[in-house]
Amino acid sequence: MELQQHVSTASCLQCWSARSAFKLLEIDKQCHLLQPGQVVVECGASPGAWTQVAVMGVNSLPHAKNKGQGMVIRIDLQTIHPLPGATLLGGRDFTSPQTQQQILELLSSRKIDVVLSDMAPKASGIKDLDHENIIRLAYAALGFAIQNTAEGGSFLCKLPYG
Repeated sequence: MELQQHVSTASCLQCWSARSAFKLLEIDKQCHLLQPGQVVVECGASPGAWTQVAVMGVNSLPHAKNKGQGMVIRIDLQTIHPLPGATLLGGRDFTSPQTQQQILELLSSRKIDVVLSDMAPKASGIKDLDHENIIRLAYAALGFAIQNTAEGGSFLCKLPYG
């Protein structure tokens, strides 16, 4: 409990919207996933902690200077609040072909460097059904990443235990 409280306090001090930011920061520290100038698509973007880390990592704030300016597109089924440095597609179903086409149109001719997925379905309480829905969303994100990332691109997917 003490460690959890420390992480929660640290996230408040560093202005992250959730503790999950620390998970992505640790992965990025080890794997160098996010680089200035990259294009990131984040699926399942609520509450926004991964978006905040991605914006910082790819240098996508509007006033970004000196490094390549990146781009972050965040998508969530829920209506979510905008975050500086990220293009928002709230209230949209990532698995919809129309939403995926809209993402590609926002990119113009740029290729995606990183696809992040933290999508999770609403729990039904039926373990097997919930697990199937989790995997279905992960495969949707993976399929999009395979088809649309630049050569050498990355895919990171958080899978809840189920």
